[in-house]
Amino acid sequence: MNGKIQNRVILESKYSYLPMVRDGMVRVKSYEVFHTALKNLRDMLPSKQIVIAGGAIRDTMFLGLESFKDLDVFVLETDENEAVGIINSLSECVSGAPPEDSFYSKSNPFKLIWSCEYPLFYWNTVISGSQIRVQPEPNEKSKSYPMQIITHKAKTVEELLNDFDWKACQFAFDGNEIWAPGVDDFLMHRLTLCNVRNPFHTLRRGFYLENKYRKGGNALHVQKDDIITLSAMIMLDPEA
Repeated sequence: MNGKIQNRVILESKYSYLPMVRDGMVRVKSYEVFHTALKNLRDMLPSKQIVIAGGAIRDTMFLGLESFKDLDVFVLETDENEAVGIINSLSECVSGAPPEDSFYSKSNPFKLIWSCEYPLFYWNTVISGSQIRVQPEPNEKSKSYPMQIITHKAKTVEELLNDFDWKACQFAFDGNEIWAPGVDDFLMHRLTLCNVRNPFHTLRRGFYLENKYRKGGNALHVQKDDIITLSAMIMLDPEA
């Protein structure tokens, strides 16, 4: 199953006439947490394309500020060898700050929580990436959220989003522009299945999204055919 994103979907050009989407766009673009996270990581990796993608952008748009638990920040166009170097260098940087500063310093805005060397096993499937989880330095103006910094082979934001399992997760923000093909699912109040790596976890995530958005006017529903398809895949290969 593969739901291709044919064109670059920038929020302003397609959905600006919808008040709920327009208000959500304003929240995303003005939220200091996103800009701080992008700036800090770009300062450490100035040559890389970096975006925040997934639930944090979606939930800020449709549920409001502080409605998410962490940020998924992707470092694009990173092959296997480069991924190892990036994650190792970030790990060394954040873990090298003096303990008395609780791993914080002006030159080091992150605290290491954990890291995973390449290959990253994601739902029992190896993806082209490595991952590190850090805690940005809190300040008076901005709440601090854990960040999952994930390297990915995708060369564009469109390619990255096309790798997500549910279309309702296809949201991204690079500090200037918003990609939001996932808005379509909110308009139709349904969950569109795009990719399946692990059917059990994909189905569980679908029910999680349905439950998360069950209240209010942005309800999402897993489709019966997708439940049947994923359940059959699980029965055929329970350990997938």
